[in-house]
Amino acid sequence: MYPRITVITPSYNQAQYLEKTILSVIQQNYPNLEYIIIDGGSKDDSPAIIKKYEKHLAYWVSESDKGQSDALNKGLKRATGDIVAWLNSDDWYEAGTLELVAKAWNKQPFDVLHGDAVFFYEGNEERNYRNHYGGNCTLDRLLKYWSCDRDCNPPQPSVFIKKQVFDTIGSLNEQYNLAMDYDLWLRIARAGYTFTYIPEVLSYYRFHGNSKSGLQGDFKHFHKEWHQVFLKNIKQVPLSKRLFYYWDYSGFYYNYGIRSLPKRVTHLLTKGPILQAKY
Repeated sequence: MYPRITVITPSYNQAQYLEKTILSVIQQNYPNLEYIIIDGGSKDDSPAIIKKYEKHLAYWVSESDKGQSDALNKGLKRATGDIVAWLNSDDWYEAGTLELVAKAWNKQPFDVLHGDAVFFYEGNEERNYRNHYGGNCTLDRLLKYWSCDRDCNPPQPSVFIKKQVFDTIGSLNEQYNLAMDYDLWLRIARAGYTFTYIPEVLSYYRFHGNSKSGLQGDFKHFHKEWHQVFLKNIKQVPLSKRLFYYWDYSGFYYNYGIRSLPKRVTHLLTKGPILQAKY
């Protein structure tokens, strides 16, 4: 049995990477695939590349939009799959990924499935490494994402979500242009859905000079939105845990250099949890 899998690719002026992304999806040869591409009105060769493969697509459009979250939500409105994923136009799937997803679904239909990803540094491939998530997500673990522990947050292109989850919690928050995936994971966890982890490489996450993540992969531009999402969701946990997460957050050290116990206590009580972090 092959569950229907919808893959959505948001695209904007990434023609040099887009074809590899598209081929990584259609060359899965998955028999029950719904592939949707939402292009934001690219001015490069992206529309021509998409048109080249349109016979493999359930839907595509190239028109101006309000950003990546808006593009993804357009795709979600058209998605009819049992399972939904999104693959950005500079990332790509490992061969056999959709078969692995289907196998996991047939064993036990999941709310969210996530695996590992290879972090691929363009032009500096010796830096490439396998991002091991190492366990199932919980609200507790996801909130530790703020402590800069990458093992607490699943790599977005290796995440597959049951369509019914979106039907319940809604689509992506268009307030965010960078942290919409982190916001989504937390909303899913807060709603009581479970995350299932498989120790398999499902995708390649590309870092390059024009990517949001940056060539260095330090996610520096993400920090402000991550911080906003964290503060919104931390209110959902008991006060005792809240204080622990504030305390544990590495920003105390890196943004303020507050290392002594008295200074940390004084800062927490008088200025609050990293509300003035330097971005």
